[in-house]
Amino acid sequence: MAPCYFDLLAENSTGDIPRLVEKYLARNYPSQQGPQVKLSLLKCLGLYHSEELANLSKRFVNEPEHN
Repeated sequence: MAPCYFDLLAENSTGDIPRLVEKYLARNYPSQQGPQVKLSLLKCLGLYHSEELANLSKRFVNEPEHN
C-alpha cells in the first residue's frame, strides 16, 4: 500500500487523478425513483471501467495487464 500512496502523492503535482475522479463524481445518473435517489455506485463503476483510468493507471502500475 505504501508505494501506491507515495506514487499518488507525487502524482498530485499534475492532478490527473483528482481531475478524473472529479469528472466522474460530477456525472448525473437519473434514477427512476426520483432525484432524491443518488446513484453514486454508478459513478464509481463508470470510473473503474473507463478507458481514461486504464490509460492513467499505466503510469502507476508496472504490469497493468497482469492485474
